[in-house]
Amino acid sequence: MDLHFITDPEKASKPRDQIIIEKLCVTLLDDGSRLAISIDLVPFYPNDRPNLELVVVENDKTPIASSSIIEISLSHIDLVMHIPQPEKHALYTLHVALYYETIQHTLAVPIT
Repeated sequence: MDLHFITDPEKASKPRDQIIIEKLCVTLLDDGSRLAISIDLVPFYPNDRPNLELVVVENDKTPIASSSIIEISLSHIDLVMHIPQPEKHALYTLHVALYYETIQHTLAVPIT
């Protein structure tokens, strides 16, 4: 049996009501049709896994891409989302919602 002790209190698991998105980074990749997304959450208990809803919207607030991640097992996630038929001069925003049964925390970042 391996035991791992956490010596930094900031890295200790927190209860559901304290789980938020700590960091959200999004980069439009060179081909203009993919987004590299990195998400850091407050550490959570292994049996208390949250969900994420990601939605990319155009400047007129039209949703153009979405993804759901159910019962995340890690507090750090890297993923790639595709933008179907990207417009060269469109402005995009990524909205991320963290939730269990109901939405608990949301964050939006412009995509540059």
